[in-house]
Amino acid sequence: WPDANFVFSKSGKEFYGVLEDYQAGKCDVLAVGREDTMMDLELLNMFCDEGLLYTNSLVLENPVAFPIRPDLSSGVSYWILQGEKYHDIPLTNSKSD
Repeated sequence: WPDANFVFSKSGKEFYGVLEDYQAGKCDVLAVGREDTMMDLELLNMFCDEGLLYTNSLVLENPVAFPIRPDLSSGVSYWILQGEKYHDIPLTNSKSD
């Protein structure tokens, strides 16, 4: 995906905003975490209406943790990877604390 154009919704509606951007043709693919969206039946039905599905395909080599403003993303990604690699603190564990 070296030519990918990443779109971050500015609507403030989290995954619903991302889906609206997809429906508006601003992007061709959605990369959302299954863990973050599986409990929202309304959102899942909207994904189905659009013919979207979950896959185990690799989208990025670095994990996408959550939507974040572009000006903050590199710093947050850095600290997430530092925690996982050097301190044995995966993001999934830190969310449950």
